[in-house]
Amino acid sequence: MRDELETRAGVESLETLHAERRKIIKAMAPLEMLVGSGGERWTAKRRQHRDVIGKLIQAEAGKEVAANKLEQLANADDRHVKFCEETEARYIEYMTWRTALDEVNERIESRLAEMRFATAEARLAG
Repeated sequence: MRDELETRAGVESLETLHAERRKIIKAMAPLEMLVGSGGERWTAKRRQHRDVIGKLIQAEAGKEVAANKLEQLANADDRHVKFCEETEARYIEYMTWRTALDEVNERIESRLAEMRFATAEARLAG
């Protein structure tokens, strides 16, 4: 019933907007886990990857490598640099989804405001 009224009134359906928002959230969730929260997760993931690369370098060297040297080697290792560059490039995708979510949220708020105004107007007219 509400969809029919919304269609006749030429306004976006709240159900459609909420469905769109759910799709966006589902698509951006993995990126949110990686690059969201102010970069804390990304920093932890980057350090974790650097440590793994450090262990690989240590194993490949076949001898003990000083911790500070190992960290420098891991940071400069092509495998780690590639990981960082690929992950950082995904930030653009995250921001695109984040913007799309903000836009849908704004449309929902606008739609809710329209409903409040229409209800108030109907009360005044009645």
